[in-house]
Amino acid sequence: MESSTSGRSHTAHSKLSKRQLFKKRYQQFFGQAWIDSPALGSQFYNSVIRSNHQNFKFLYPSQRVSIQNGNSEDWDITLLAALLLNISRPQTLSSALQQALDTEDKYLKDLRDIRNDLAHHATRLITDIEFSITCKKLKSILIFFGEDDTELDKLVDDIELKSSKEIFDDTSVKEMNALNALGKQSFKDKNFKDAIKHFTNATVLPHLPADKRALLYSNLSSSRLALYEQVQQTGSTYKELATSDDERYHALRDAKQARNLWPTWWKAHLRVGNAYYSINEFEKAVNSFERAFALDPLNPEVKQALDDSRSKYSEQQRHEHLDPHVKPQTMDDLLYHMDKNFEIDRDQVRSGQFLVEMIGDSALANVTKGHQYLMGDIEMGIKQDYGKAVKYFTEAVRHGSAEGMYNLAIMYDRGLGVETNHRYATHFFEQAAVQPPKITNTNLTNIGVAQAQHALGLRYYNGIDVPKNHATAVYWYKLAMDNDYELAANNLGIMYKDGGGITQDYVKAEQCFQFAAKKGEPNAMYTMSQLSLKKNDFLMAREWHQRACDAGHVLALTNKESFLEGINKRAALVNKLGPNSLNRLNQLTKIMDLASIKPMPSMSDSRIFDYVELQEHVTKGSLTAKRLCTALEHFYTALNSILHVEHFDENLFIHELAEAYRTEQPVVQVPGGALYKRFQEIIDRTLKNRPDDEDAQMCYVYFHTDQLEMNAKLLDQWKIKNPKYIHYYDISANINNLLKRFDLAVLDCNIGLKLDPNYYEFFYTKAFALGNLNHTDQNEIISIYQNFLNLAPKDHRKLPNAYYFMAQCYFIREKRTNHDTTSKIISDSLVQAYKQGLSAELLQLPYYLPYKSNAKKALEVLLDSVYRNENGIQSEQTQTTSIRQNTDHLMNPGRIQLFKEHRLFLADTQKLISNNSSVRITSTNPPRTLQKKPRRLANLKEITLREMNPTKNQIYENCVLYVTIIEQTLSFDPSIFLLIEDENLDIERLFIYGFSEEDGPHLIEEVFVMGNKMEILNPSLKIGTLDLRPSVRVDDLRSIIMQDDTDRAIKMCRCCGTPNAPDVCGKCKHARYCGRNCQVIDWKTYDHKLICKTAP
Repeated sequence: MESSTSGRSHTAHSKLSKRQLFKKRYQQFFGQAWIDSPALGSQFYNSVIRSNHQNFKFLYPSQRVSIQNGNSEDWDITLLAALLLNISRPQTLSSALQQALDTEDKYLKDLRDIRNDLAHHATRLITDIEFSITCKKLKSILIFFGEDDTELDKLVDDIELKSSKEIFDDTSVKEMNALNALGKQSFKDKNFKDAIKHFTNATVLPHLPADKRALLYSNLSSSRLALYEQVQQTGSTYKELATSDDERYHALRDAKQARNLWPTWWKAHLRVGNAYYSINEFEKAVNSFERAFALDPLNPEVKQALDDSRSKYSEQQRHEHLDPHVKPQTMDDLLYHMDKNFEIDRDQVRSGQFLVEMIGDSALANVTKGHQYLMGDIEMGIKQDYGKAVKYFTEAVRHGSAEGMYNLAIMYDRGLGVETNHRYATHFFEQAAVQPPKITNTNLTNIGVAQAQHALGLRYYNGIDVPKNHATAVYWYKLAMDNDYELAANNLGIMYKDGGGITQDYVKAEQCFQFAAKKGEPNAMYTMSQLSLKKNDFLMAREWHQRACDAGHVLALTNKESFLEGINKRAALVNKLGPNSLNRLNQLTKIMDLASIKPMPSMSDSRIFDYVELQEHVTKGSLTAKRLCTALEHFYTALNSILHVEHFDENLFIHELAEAYRTEQPVVQVPGGALYKRFQEIIDRTLKNRPDDEDAQMCYVYFHTDQLEMNAKLLDQWKIKNPKYIHYYDISANINNLLKRFDLAVLDCNIGLKLDPNYYEFFYTKAFALGNLNHTDQNEIISIYQNFLNLAPKDHRKLPNAYYFMAQCYFIREKRTNHDTTSKIISDSLVQAYKQGLSAELLQLPYYLPYKSNAKKALEVLLDSVYRNENGIQSEQTQTTSIRQNTDHLMNPGRIQLFKEHRLFLADTQKLISNNSSVRITSTNPPRTLQKKPRRLANLKEITLREMNPTKNQIYENCVLYVTIIEQTLSFDPSIFLLIEDENLDIERLFIYGFSEEDGPHLIEEVFVMGNKMEILNPSLKIGTLDLRPSVRVDDLRSIIMQDDTDRAIKMCRCCGTPNAPDVCGKCKHARYCGRNCQVIDWKTYDHKLICKTAP
């Protein structure tokens, strides 16, 4: 059944009811009748909308213009609902009227929810069951608002029977064709005003078919946008919509008319998307282009528009348009910035440019020229010229320059100096991303590599030119972050925070944000200020917010006053609390954080399964291992088929791959590179040639696993054509959960269980969906989980989680009935379910261990905080509190990077020493202001590493920094390079200068050794000239005060710093560890293997 028809008919009735209700309320609230007119619209906008900005800050520019235009006929359901629900009520209304308005608001919200469900439905085709349910809900609401019961029934019958008929007039059609031809010719001649006149005259002709009229409105919309660009001469740069006189406003109205007349025409949705794109409403543009793409997936025009809009929307979501660092700047601006912030002399940079040309480094010389033409270099007399920039970057690519590849990709991606070509851009990003991250035979960063890796992460995250694949996005983000790129760290942090395509993890999210913020990423700084405030760390909340302001972050600057006021209020509240109450508050905050994590079922998995190892578990009776082996057999058959090109059987490949997906989807790990693209080409081609083939359909939705919206649309179409195929409902239910359409997920599960009552996956998926719907009976959810537990194999990977979710259900159930104290909601049933989850973990295959469950984390915090050790429960968190805390900070990406860098430095030093070579490995530029010992030692302020701004050269005068040496060195020329850790377990590099060569051996062997504690007076933070990274610098040796040997950490763990570590590395007999966990981290993560030598 076509939902487009039902949607339009029901929408018309609900829209009419809302418009009448708006006029009624306007009369009640303002004492005058609403009359559609620009004058009243403008008055209403200024007196109501603008004066209550907070209530209406979510309105789009196009909606604001529509309000000012004052024609309520143009207001859609969304806008009418927003006005009705957010207009402030007068205080003089009677209590009876207030109560009546509350009831109306309830029905309005229900109507809004129904509209949103339909508007964001995965397809414009809905099932008979969905149609019936929606009609019943709508009928009760519309009757409340005064619609006639009989008329509504007749409307439903008309929709189901499709009884409406249109009357056509051949004369009008001929006249329309003539006017349309004139309009198209005028458009071709760029006489857009004449084109608009011809198309407009054609639209008013009577008795035209809907598709013909849609064509006219489509052409009309396109002509208006072309006229706007011609007048503005802005190309692809658009201004925000401000008035209804703007041609783009009318273009949007015309495009919507075309879409309403012909909702299954791809071009109508394309026109709507183009109009939204022109007014910078990129989210709506993406939605329209996605619908166009679903209707015509092979159309290059649609694909280009979708890629463009996704790219812009991605920038908007990341607030990149507000980031001063990405705004266009000249070469002179760049040199000024480098001189001011990093003390890099512009004359040195210029000398380096000349030197590059003299020594004949073609790649670097061409990149330099490319940048000069890209930005413009006034001092060198070079005007900005994108075409010449492309020429030089292309030449740099020919010489193998990663920086040239990356910049050429940017030029193609943004259409600078060349036609926009996202395919070419992806190609050059891929080329740059696989280059070595360091320049050969140096420790210098190969610019362009990390940037390209980040760019690929963005493309896979947003689906720009490549299929959406969040797992692949994470892969590229992590690579870029490992190569020190802050934007990738920030985006990875967002994924960890939101749980988008990756297991939600607030600790890792904060670590990523901190990593990015320390490298100067303004968005990350702003996020860190919010996170610090949430943890009641008011000092760092203020510090990070100020750093974001200093970096030019627009949101931080805009809300600075309100943010600081919020800090003061919260600090005053916390100060009133005693230490116990404050600890309790922080603990509850942590519980709420963990409880808020909704672990969405993932459609992708990164585990690698070993067939031989699995067979061992099969012999022990593992049903899960047996299923995994069967799936692997199918996948290996498919893989073997595609690798033997001369005997390739496409039908066999598709069938075996589909069987692998159906049996156990996680085993299908498609290799990257050329083979990945070959998989994609075959799967896409097969579905195009055989659109009703179930195997091709399964391969398509699983391979394009992160294209959730697209897959949902396809699955809904396939379910209608083949309603008995159970796998459609299985995949659809999981996708609907991922899209947070939990009611649709429940519907999928119900239909699936009718087809097969023993299909246990449906029970788990259904219980999960119900758990995310409000006001669901917890006993019902528990019962459904129990059905899953009764049917699923005892080593099923979801079994422990089912128990943990059941325990959460017990918690919610008891919480609703016991409001006085938290202890009463820890029921015996909750404890038993938690224990059963722990027991179920013991039966898991090794691939799923250690078992990751956010539900389990939330339970452990809850049990640890209020239940303690009653009933014999000691949560895993209680047993390993210190280990978990250490693990959190030990796995901090910034810490890992510093350790690995220092270990590499030590390894290089060892090689030079063993070869009797000079040990001068690094060079340095002296700072413009030398750090010195303070004149007085009294009243020095204690400071920590996190309080030192990592983006700014600064000497912290009259301050003292207390640190412990956690990594020492083997050399002292030109400086002593150490790693230090403060009381917060934060670490940083320390470079010590200002000592004689004679004193060097004594200092590195006796003084600055691991475990020693010291005070650094007037510590200086210096940004490195080459790596642009922070470090603590000491120029005056007298400003270091070593603490007594009695304070030294003896036999310190090489990993976590714990003193008196009992274990010793079996190979070097030197490194000590407090346990196996630390030894594994030090070897695998911190690269102890680089410096571990066999003991003599």
